[in-house]
Amino acid sequence: MSMQVLIVDDDPALLHALPETVRTRMRDVLVETADTARDALKRIAETDYDAIITDLKMPGMDGLALLNEIRSLRPYTPTLLITGHGEHDLAVQALRGGAYDFIQKPIDRDYFLASLGRAVQVYQLRRQVEEQRRALARHAEELEQEVQARTRELREANAAKDAALSRFQGEILQRTQAEEALQRLNEQLEQRVIERTRELTKLNAELVREIAERKQAEGELHKNREELRALAARLMTVQEEERRRISCELHDDLNQKLAVSVMNAEAAERRWSPQEDVNRERLRAIRNEIAELSDDVRKLAYRLHPSILDHLGLAIA
Repeated sequence: MSMQVLIVDDDPALLHALPETVRTRMRDVLVETADTARDALKRIAETDYDAIITDLKMPGMDGLALLNEIRSLRPYTPTLLITGHGEHDLAVQALRGGAYDFIQKPIDRDYFLASLGRAVQVYQLRRQVEEQRRALARHAEELEQEVQARTRELREANAAKDAALSRFQGEILQRTQAEEALQRLNEQLEQRVIERTRELTKLNAELVREIAERKQAEGELHKNREELRALAARLMTVQEEERRRISCELHDDLNQKLAVSVMNAEAAERRWSPQEDVNRERLRAIRNEIAELSDDVRKLAYRLHPSILDHLGLAIA
């Protein structure tokens, strides 16, 4: 990297000799010149020189005033003042005012070049340090921005994580509550199954008992039916026998006696004389009544006649 040096002097001979000396011994240094302080300040405002060499005594603005202006424009640019013989106090004043070094006339070339080289090196180092500081500042700013970005990302990630965790915890809570509710329902269902099983067992036992009792009752009912059927058959037999007996008595005994009475009445009626018509009429009426009574007895005997005899072909006489 090339270095730039500004030499300010109102002496044309010195303004020519010093740049040549610098160019000869310091080939990588670019030298510019100014013969007035005003011209120098204009150049200094436009260019950041690595070093400035100025004469202490110049018309219009001396070196001390120029030094103050340089300190205002370029506070870190090293400035070398060229002083005449016997200007030691001014040189000290210049050093206190911020000058890097002073070069006393007559100028010692080696000392001048050595002092200029140190000044340039110091400024180069300061510039490098400043560039590094700026680079570090930029890097620090970039790091700060990155840290802020990462912090935002972490905050967003933490917020997302917290939201997800909250949702997850909510889901876990809901699932836990659902599982607890399901467990309670299962327990209630098991209890209901147990109770229902107990009820069904009891009902089944009662049903078995009722079935057994019903079977027993049906058996007894069947037995009673058979007994009733046998009793009914027996009653029918007795009834038939009684009806047969009554029918026989009515038909055989009573009706026979009535028939005999009718025949006796007819015989008596024939034996009576015509003079006994009244008695004959009475007897005829009695005979008719006895005949009607005999018919009634015959009809009653027929009604009492067992129907089974008709089925067997044994009709009443």
